[in-house]
Amino acid sequence: KTTWWLERSKPVEYVKEKLGVKGLTGNYKLEKYTIWKLVRTAYTTYPWWDDVGLNKMTTVKGGMSPDDIIAQLKKVQKTEEFQRYKRYAIAFDDHVVNLFGSGYYRPTQFIDESATPLEKMASAQIWAEEGRPDRYVREFLGLLTADGNQLKCDQNYY
Repeated sequence: KTTWWLERSKPVEYVKEKLGVKGLTGNYKLEKYTIWKLVRTAYTTYPWWDDVGLNKMTTVKGGMSPDDIIAQLKKVQKTEEFQRYKRYAIAFDDHVVNLFGSGYYRPTQFIDESATPLEKMASAQIWAEEGRPDRYVREFLGLLTADGNQLKCDQNYY
């Protein structure tokens, strides 16, 4: 029933109430359905980063050094909000990788234009933890055909 409710855009609170889990935390099965519904609609990782409240937990300023970004990231990595973000990011990346072989729809943009350097760094760390092949990571970052000099000049390359 959860799939049916979510596909018909019933609010998450409605579904939780019907399942008798309203007020409980850690309802991963419901979260999984919500995540996959959003992933299939091309809802990128940055809006989810904002939805789970990570923007409110961090301070991002223009011109931050990679070390400052990593320090901010370490502050939130152990939180439940970050774990929710991570589950979404992994599902989103899995979906995108599955589309790479599609002859019908191959995505051309992988990172939201609004994404902060902090969210991009979080994505990069998740790619490393998940063992994403270098080719995919370079494609995610738009650096697939870049040579060494281009990589060093790119804002996404640290």
